[in-house]
Amino acid sequence: MEGRKAYVPIVTDTLSKEPKHRLGGVDIYKAEPGSKVQMKLFQAGNGEPVLAGATMVSHPMVEQGYANVDWFEFFALVLNSQSLWGALICSKTSHVGLSKEYIADILASSK
Repeated sequence: MEGRKAYVPIVTDTLSKEPKHRLGGVDIYKAEPGSKVQMKLFQAGNGEPVLAGATMVSHPMVEQGYANVDWFEFFALVLNSQSLWGALICSKTSHVGLSKEYIADILASSK
């Protein structure tokens, strides 16, 4: 993992029309308080919806746009969503699906 960040693919149409600035040829947007940015959902192997997070900003899944959030925030988003089964963690060479129950157990043991 690159630090403690999850790179979550987003629907770029939900961003404000104008970027805040450019960095290395990339448009940088900042979500303002109260703004809604839609994150892309994926299907787990069981057919249920999951939120995916990449461990690297160079992962192909996030090349169209991403939000970077702390992994604990990422897992909290998953737990707080009624419509998700769990999370999909995507590294360079592998993917791991975690149910909400398993995520809750991990977070409980990290306190």
